[in-house]
Amino acid sequence: AAGEIPVVMKKWLRQKDIVRTGVAAIDSTASGESPAALLPFLAPEGKFLAAERNGSYTLDPRSYRRYDPLVNAFTAVPDKTLVTWYKTLRPTLEKAFRELGYPNVTFAQRVQQAIEQLTQTPLPHEEAALERKVLSYAYGDPDLESLNPAQKHLLRFGPRNAARIQDKLRSLAAALKFTGKK
Repeated sequence: AAGEIPVVMKKWLRQKDIVRTGVAAIDSTASGESPAALLPFLAPEGKFLAAERNGSYTLDPRSYRRYDPLVNAFTAVPDKTLVTWYKTLRPTLEKAFRELGYPNVTFAQRVQQAIEQLTQTPLPHEEAALERKVLSYAYGDPDLESLNPAQKHLLRFGPRNAARIQDKLRSLAAALKFTGKK
């Protein structure tokens, strides 16, 4: 819905140190860590929900829908606009990235690594089975459970939203002329 974009964007734009926060979130994702702790203002409303059927658990589709406003906002911004913002802000982004202390890596390389982390995440073709733990859930499929935290966080967006994010990131990587090599 058209009204979703301004709400998500307003939350983002109200943040202090927006550039450093964005750079740190991309760095976390590139490292395989979920950026959620750095971006609490983008957290979906409502709680994570699991659906139980005959003693088996899966992610409740209502959990996926919590991410719709964020995914809709991200995918609505044209690639050309994102590339223009990136090119305009690149010196500032690179400076903020250098502050993290990586002497031999550029922010552009880190962006490419973050995109690769997420686009290489395998998406289940059906509802992913969950195993109930004491205070949380784990994926029943060992291949999904062995994914890194950034990739598992993408799975929480649900198959449709995760695929939309991956498509947008692939398109953005092409627009930025990333080669797929690190």
